[in-house]
Amino acid sequence: MNNPQNSPETLPVKIEFDPPNPKAGEEFKIIVILDGPVKGQPITLGFEKQRFKFIPEPGEFPTLRPTGMNYFYLNPSGITVEAGKDRGESKATVKPDAKDADTDDPILFPDNLVLTYFISRVPSSGTTDDYCIGIVKIGKP
Repeated sequence: MNNPQNSPETLPVKIEFDPPNPKAGEEFKIIVILDGPVKGQPITLGFEKQRFKFIPEPGEFPTLRPTGMNYFYLNPSGITVEAGKDRGESKATVKPDAKDADTDDPILFPDNLVLTYFISRVPSSGTTDDYCIGIVKIGKP
């Protein structure tokens, strides 16, 4: 999914969504912006996709949970940013009838989708500068 980078000089700093508040069933773009143009070889950003889930019961806290197999029509993918560019994009579509990966219950929209895009370094940098997180509220179909 991702290609380890030896020493990338750019870092992901921001994730934008177009449209900014997509609805379930509507294709949207995920745009990752770097802190500057890529120099040399293209870099590939790996990613994770999760849901921000809150169960409002006493003592419960919000948690990140997997999106699962029944969440997307069009799954987002890793993003390759070409040399000389400072951004790249992927596309996604959340199913209007998406199911919770833990319970198989229908998702109640709006739902919070959390995407993390990152640079894999060899060796690891040991810092949090290598990734950025974007949260998008997926509206009712």
